[in-house]
Amino acid sequence: MGIQKDRVKFNVGGRIFETTATTLANAGRDSIFGAMVNDVGWADADHIVIGVSERLGRGNGGMGLFSSSRGELRHKFQVMHENQVKSFTAGALSFSSDYKIFSSCKGRSNEYGIGIRWSCSRSRLIMKGKMPEEPCYPKLALHNGQLFSSMNDCISVFCGSDWVLTSRLRRSYGGSICDFSIGGDRLFALHSEENVFDIWETPTPPII
Repeated sequence: MGIQKDRVKFNVGGRIFETTATTLANAGRDSIFGAMVNDVGWADADHIVIGVSERLGRGNGGMGLFSSSRGELRHKFQVMHENQVKSFTAGALSFSSDYKIFSSCKGRSNEYGIGIRWSCSRSRLIMKGKMPEEPCYPKLALHNGQLFSSMNDCISVFCGSDWVLTSRLRRSYGGSICDFSIGGDRLFALHSEENVFDIWETPTPPII
C-alpha cells in the first residue's frame, strides 16, 4: 500500500484540522495526539486508518477509515466476538497486500486480542488474553505471509487462512518487548529493561 501523500485533514465538530500521518504516528503518549491516537496507517492513496483509545463511559474508541483529503469519517470498524459487538481500544495496526487490516484490540476489562478486518462489515478476533499494566504496547508486523504480534515478553506468530498460532519467541528475562523489527532471516526485539535486546532467527512459514 504505497504512500503517495503525507498530509491529512480531520473534521472535528465542523472545524478542519490539518497535520501529517507522520506526526500522528510519532506523537508521544503524553501529547494530545498520543492520548487519542494509538496508530495510523494508509489503507490506499485516498484513505487512512486510525486506531484510537476509548474514553471511559463514552464507547467512542476503536478504528476508523478517514478521507485523507477532507478528513471525513468514511467508516467505523467494529469487532465481533462470540457473535457480539465489543467495545475496544485499537492499538497497533498492520496492513497486508490483499487489503486486510490487522489491529491489536484492548477491551474494557483489560482483555487483549488481534482483530482482522477484511471488509467494512466483517471482522473477527484471532487471539484473546489479558493485558497487564506494562510500559510497552503491543506491536504487529506482517512478513512472508505470517503475522507477528508482541505482547508482554513474547512474540506470537500466526499463519494460514485461519491465522492459527504456529510458534512463539520468548526470553526468560529483560522485561516486556517494547518494539521489534524483522530484517530478512533475523528478528530484532527491544525489551523494556535497559540494554536488553534479542536477535532471533525469523520463523519460516510452516507447511499447512
